[in-house]
Amino acid sequence: MYVVLAIKYSLLCPFICTVPSPSGLGVVRELHNSVLISWTPALSELIQAYHIYVDGQFNMAVKSEERAKALIEDVNSDMVSRFNMGS
Repeated sequence: MYVVLAIKYSLLCPFICTVPSPSGLGVVRELHNSVLISWTPALSELIQAYHIYVDGQFNMAVKSEERAKALIEDVNSDMVSRFNMGS
């Protein structure tokens, strides 16, 4: 499985500014049709939520103060999937 970390700039900061990215994005557990991923949140008041994309398609938003894990469902474990995150 191929995991990629990407950052998208917050709508609160449309001009030039530094938005820290989360780190340590990784697969915690692979299940039959789902994947549990985790990350280390970036410490910034600018970040309101992390957006998770699977193969370029928006999958879910996780509020930054809620948790640093997400269960991604309907993932074919026989194929390579690309996971991206943006804040």
